[in-house]
Amino acid sequence: MESKVVFSQMELTRASMGMPVRFNTTLTGGPTGHPGVSALLLRPRDQQALGLCLLAEHPGNEGASVTNGAREYAEAVCRALEKPLLQFAWFELDSEGSFDELYLMGDGANFFPLNEPGAPPRSLEGLFKRAERMFGDLPDEFRVAATACKMRFDWLEP
Repeated sequence: MESKVVFSQMELTRASMGMPVRFNTTLTGGPTGHPGVSALLLRPRDQQALGLCLLAEHPGNEGASVTNGAREYAEAVCRALEKPLLQFAWFELDSEGSFDELYLMGDGANFFPLNEPGAPPRSLEGLFKRAERMFGDLPDEFRVAATACKMRFDWLEP
């Protein structure tokens, strides 16, 4: 049975707040090996319903953080997909390894702790529960990618 949602991933980088967001890939499409921001996307196959995008910071990102550049990273994703910002529910994995909801109304970005019933606040489990509430069954590739992004922070020494 075919899944109702499609998973895709983009790698992004932004050297500083004054610089544009760029795709963090080589000419052959592979990763550059330089940490930046991953955009993990779930989109319904019908393309009309709301999608979900997690903007995930990488530890060691020397460019603009996902928190400081959230709107610009989101706009880059939307330009690549030719979709409006409001076509997605936005989330971030911040530089401390916590998950937040991201609101992109107006010119700025607002952040609120991700709270989902039955899950610890600002957790990967909460993100999965929210995505399941939106889409039902999630593709394994999304679970693996989101878990890998979170694990990058768990490996850091305090």
